[in-house]
Amino acid sequence: MSAARLLGKLEDLIDSLPKEGLKAAKVVSLVSRLADLVTRVDESISKAECLAAVKGKQAKSGNAVLHDTGCAGIFAGIEDGVKRIWKVGSHAFTARLLEDAVEIEDEEVGIAIKPDEVVIKVLAGEAKKEEATRLTDVDTIYSGYYNISYVLRKLEAHLRAVESDLAKCARETGAQC
Repeated sequence: MSAARLLGKLEDLIDSLPKEGLKAAKVVSLVSRLADLVTRVDESISKAECLAAVKGKQAKSGNAVLHDTGCAGIFAGIEDGVKRIWKVGSHAFTARLLEDAVEIEDEEVGIAIKPDEVVIKVLAGEAKKEEATRLTDVDTIYSGYYNISYVLRKLEAHLRAVESDLAKCARETGAQC
């Protein structure tokens, strides 16, 4: 399953959810944010690959390709069909596009978005505690609403930083990515 297919599944889920009432509105908004996150990760990987290609900063080893954007500590890579983007320095994080999921993680939190569930990870002591939420009905999603929103808020900040840095880098190099 590609990012587009995962996005399609999430959009189908949004269409099937009720639209009336506060609970329904919050749930639809949350699932929309998950779908938006999938799109933003996919687009950021594509822009990073494009910038690396424009600058000629690609390295290949076996079945792996590393794309160095040369700006803001942003890298992208593909290995065994798994696309990744990561940032070092400020707003450090990593994101992966898997066959059937999108995973994003930093030092404190993480999220795995799948067609039928969302798994969040939150730092608890020395390790991250995982909490799965099935995307089957409004009550199930609503029960995990606040924890998922907390994780999304932190990870969306990293994606905003990457998008801004990639746009700035593209303007500086004159790349049409």
